Amino acid sequence: MSSEPLPLSKTTSLPVIELSISFLTEKQQEDVALYKTFLTKGVITTEEFEKKRQDILKKSPRGLSRCESAQGMNSGWKSPRIKLEEERQKKTEEQKALYKHLSARELSKLEKLTLFYNKNFITEDEFERKKDEIYQLCITRITPSNDSETTDTCSVPETLSDTNFVPIEDEVYSDNEPEDDDQQTIIKTKMDVEKVRLKALVKRGQLDEDVCNEMILTPNLVERGIVTTDELKVLGALAPTDEEDYTYFSTPAKEVHRKSHIRKIEVLSLRDQIDYQEVKVAPPLLSHKNDIQPIDPTPFYMQDYKTIIVNHEDERIEIKDGIVEFATLSKLIEEMTHPQKFDAHMMHTFFLTFRSFTDIETLFIKLKERFNYPPNPNCTFQEFAMFKDAFLDRVRLRVVSCVKYWIENFYFFDFLGNEKAVAHLSDFIGMLDSSNAKPLAKMISRTVEKIGSEVVRIQAPLKCPPRRTVKYTIIKRNQHVLDFHRKEIARQLALIDFEMFSKIQAKECLNSSWSRESRETMATNINQMTQFFNKVSAFVGGEIVKCEKQSDRVKVICKFIKVAKRSLDYHNYNGVFSIMSGMSVSAIHRLKSTWEAVPKEYMDIHNDLNDFMSRDGNFKRLRVALREGNPPSIPYVGLYLKDLTFIEDGSPKYVTRDGVKMINFTKCSQFAAVIRDIQTFQNQRYAFEVYPELRDLILNVSVMSEKEMYDLSLLREARTRQSRKMSATDVNKRTTLKLY
Repeated sequence: MSSEPLPLSKTTSLPVIELSISFLTEKQQEDVALYKTFLTKGVITTEEFEKKRQDILKKSPRGLSRCESAQGMNSGWKSPRIKLEEERQKKTEEQKALYKHLSARELSKLEKLTLFYNKNFITEDEFERKKDEIYQLCITRITPSNDSETTDTCSVPETLSDTNFVPIEDEVYSDNEPEDDDQQTIIKTKMDVEKVRLKALVKRGQLDEDVCNEMILTPNLVERGIVTTDELKVLGALAPTDEEDYTYFSTPAKEVHRKSHIRKIEVLSLRDQIDYQEVKVAPPLLSHKNDIQPIDPTPFYMQDYKTIIVNHEDERIEIKDGIVEFATLSKLIEEMTHPQKFDAHMMHTFFLTFRSFTDIETLFIKLKERFNYPPNPNCTFQEFAMFKDAFLDRVRLRVVSCVKYWIENFYFFDFLGNEKAVAHLSDFIGMLDSSNAKPLAKMISRTVEKIGSEVVRIQAPLKCPPRRTVKYTIIKRNQHVLDFHRKEIARQLALIDFEMFSKIQAKECLNSSWSRESRETMATNINQMTQFFNKVSAFVGGEIVKCEKQSDRVKVICKFIKVAKRSLDYHNYNGVFSIMSGMSVSAIHRLKSTWEAVPKEYMDIHNDLNDFMSRDGNFKRLRVALREGNPPSIPYVGLYLKDLTFIEDGSPKYVTRDGVKMINFTKCSQFAAVIRDIQTFQNQRYAFEVYPELRDLILNVSVMSEKEMYDLSLLREARTRQSRKMSATDVNKRTTLKLY
């Protein structure tokens, strides 16, 4: 049976497979080999094998074409690729023939379309579609009107088939001057291209939207040399107004973000507070040298640009994995205003922490130096035009964007009430006006006016009255704090704590300002909050030892436990710590008989609150609660002071490499992370109603000194044999939850 010749289909199919195998993918080759094995073993029939083979070859048009040709069955069959190529070639020949019949208006539209495509403002599909529409209009115009049928495709009369094609860039308009409306179209096209380019920069994050809106205004287009005054005269009544937006094509700006200018956009989350965004773009869109008009550099600098000296010898920066670790101040600003990438995280970190390594005056000086970065002293006007387009304009936009961000986010910290800072800001705006950058100056001025015109309700500072001792002060009142319901006490305590916590500024968290003798002026709000914390703690302990009867002391302890538990429910962790630390001082902790009389249910709550306050795992339970809880929340302020102290003592502020002193920006990033956590909890307030009477009672509670509290504790319960060895001073040293 094996000697019998195979049918024709079998004998011809196998060589065809071998012939076309190189045009198949590895998966297709494996499938063919598998079916060939099945055919050899008789698992499938010849017809089934041929069907499977044809199905596989259909997925590879080129291979099928070669196979059909090898079998002698290629009778006019063409692969889709060949057909598409032939159709495209035919269309090109027809458009070559039609080109010289295009009107001036159609030529202008085609030139504008080609310009948009070369600038990557539109996709290739849209370019082909719009071009076909232009040629179709030409066919409709030159075809006699008595034709009964209108061709959908771009057909050409036979008399035009031999016409030579002239490329757009070689077209000469010397014989026939375009009409006025065509000149207007060309001028508006130039304006359109610039507007689309600016909008593309906004899409890529390289240009602020407010700056874009200023730069697309007609006067600014003239000032930057996009159009001339004579060209505007040609426009006449059709000259664009500030509100008009000439865009001939449907959505060129919407296509920009899909183009290859943006190579990579990485958004990383840092502590769930701020997006770390780094946009890396391809080399900037440089117009061809012949497309840029020469520009005189003189109007763009306040002084002779040839005399500006940029010193790079003493500047250095160290970057690891795209993150700045160490750098000089000039290099930090250079990286922050880079023309081709934008790091929002770095900019936010810089303006949060710059007060720890420089001052406002020096910062403005460095920003001005970056803004006035000079070109090559020997450059020509043409070279300066290219330098301005590719580098200077982008850097200046970055500098102004940084100042705008600074004003919007830190105006009340750095400028409000600071006459010197306001003077430096005014000087910076004046420099913009003198450097041919009036749109940028207007943007900064509008930002300042916007913030200045906002009606900001600034509350008077909430002062923490000095301690009043029972010995010297007699307070006449009809009510006591503990006479109110535990829920209302916890609410008013939360409102007071939040009011103090929300006033803490970023600059108070730097340079260990809260731990210095000058903390009352350098860290006013932190000092105020910690004083109130200690006052509440002293009040809690004092109220317990004031009670002569043990049963009364137990009632007061239970009351404070319930207030602490309610504060925990309200996420006022600072209030929880202040109350619990008051019950943890040695004068209260030693009252063993009193604590033994506290009901078990209250002791369970007390023990759970103590576990919550535990320092184990670096306040692990507290950190989990802050991370997973819903706002509003008031963190225990001592937690952040501990973190800031650890950062301050853990690494130096400056490092030296090869004799160059650099800022430790990694340390700044660590400071910024803690400050961002604080700012996150400052943003959402409590919706509780203020109870003025109870609020005043809490703010004006009378407290006793630690020695008085301990002496009174000894009066309530005498010393045991074990406690006599420990003096009051030694015991008070164990009170670790006090902030000062």
